[in-house]
Amino acid sequence: MMEISRIMEVGRLRVTLFFNAWEQAENLSEKQKTLSIKTGRGAKLKLDPVKDILPDLVKENSRNLNVVLNILEREHEIKITKPTLRNFLK
Repeated sequence: MMEISRIMEVGRLRVTLFFNAWEQAENLSEKQKTLSIKTGRGAKLKLDPVKDILPDLVKENSRNLNVVLNILEREHEIKITKPTLRNFLK
């Protein structure tokens, strides 16, 4: 498991959880579902309602993303971290 985690660049616990889910699956289609990433993950869904105004907010406050984070939290009730915002903007 250590070698697999090193090759795949994931933690040992993640490999253990995958193998446990694989072994508990009863048929081939359930085993295949363990390979896919769950839907609804990430900031895309959180930031989807404000994707139109987000470029303007970032343009106005490009030097300080904390202001953008505060506006998102205060006015739109969306709480995200600065790295999540950066990744979304890329």
